[in-house]
Amino acid sequence: MLDSFDLFEEYDAAIRRAGSPEARAWREPFFPRSAVLMGLGGSLARINTDRSGRYEPTDEGGHPAILCPIWEGPAPGRPEDLIDLVAWVPKTNRMFSRLGHAEVIGEYALLPPIWDPVRVFPDPGAWARAATWDDNGGHGIVVVRWDRVWHRLGGLPSIVVDDIALGQRLREALKPPPPPPAPRILVAASASAKGDAA
Repeated sequence: MLDSFDLFEEYDAAIRRAGSPEARAWREPFFPRSAVLMGLGGSLARINTDRSGRYEPTDEGGHPAILCPIWEGPAPGRPEDLIDLVAWVPKTNRMFSRLGHAEVIGEYALLPPIWDPVRVFPDPGAWARAATWDDNGGHGIVVVRWDRVWHRLGGLPSIVVDDIALGQRLREALKPPPPPPAPRILVAASASAKGDAA
């Protein structure tokens, strides 16, 4: 399994690949250069994906993807602060996690205390375009794992979205899961005999 330093080396190599004129030309319509300079992502990789929602980088074939680092704290972090990488395939608007840890992009926006509404963006490109130099990636989030929305966002005071479809998807995902069934409580035979004698 990759540790944070191996993951950072992989991300750093993807950053170097993203520096070519061809790579920049491909990325620019989806992910602004300013967000790349802020450490919010924008490196490029070709990836193979699996059904679990994870990806593996590949040298040949695969899907072209834009990588976003998931930092433990504000962006850009140190190599040891890198938790995971998310690969976004703009052509399909699907996201895949390198290690399976990432649940949202913009983790920093969910660190307590949370007083203001949390803005949820439809994709990493919209999130990156909304970033400013002083927010360190804390200006909002992108949901990577929709099966974890209730656990990650259920306690927020309010959420802001830019379109009705995303709001409806969030509302559906924020329905609390059904409670687990109550366990059967059994009384041991020796305990019931003692209770009868009283």
